[in-house]
Amino acid sequence: MISLRLNKAPLAGMTLPEITMSTAVVAVMMAALLVGISTLSRSFAASKEHVKSQLEQARVIDYASRDLRRALNVTVDSYQGAARLNIEIPDFYEPVVGGTPKPRQPVIQSSSSVSYGTAPVVVQYYKKTQTDGHTDLIRAVGGVETVIATEVEDFQLTPTPESRQAVTLSVSFKSRFQALKSAQESTRAGTTAFTTVMLRNKRPSTPTPVTP
Repeated sequence: MISLRLNKAPLAGMTLPEITMSTAVVAVMMAALLVGISTLSRSFAASKEHVKSQLEQARVIDYASRDLRRALNVTVDSYQGAARLNIEIPDFYEPVVGGTPKPRQPVIQSSSSVSYGTAPVVVQYYKKTQTDGHTDLIRAVGGVETVIATEVEDFQLTPTPESRQAVTLSVSFKSRFQALKSAQESTRAGTTAFTTVMLRNKRPSTPTPVTP
């Protein structure tokens, strides 16, 4: 027959001040643990949001840079209170009913220039607030919209035509590591990515003389 011997409870020989002190120490330790868990959770969420914003930032610049390299004309206006980039590119593809568009055969003009189709295609980049309240960044081709970045309320798309031959495009967002909105806005400059793209299809209005 096996008998078990139970020791007395450790609190049985403790005084009330000792119990109060032990409870206070445990409470402080638990509070510190909860604060640490909360801080790590918020830091992880902010880091995840930062990486997501950087990936979308790079995607926007890649898309816009490709279109700008093919641009015939570039203008900037506004849409829903933010900048909208309008790019005219040659109509490289012929529409096929019920199928995939196929490359259009270029036509060489008498001036030795090359044309595609009868009219250029307009590509636009802008932020759009959707019906559910969130804001997406849109790439629209001929009026057909495609979302290339989601939840970009704090994105700033800033195209700057520096001359007839180049466009500088910058994209920035607010860092979520800062709790205050003012602090988030002040850190925007540190998240800015930009590119300067030469417009290959544009030509200066007045040729520059070549010095022998």
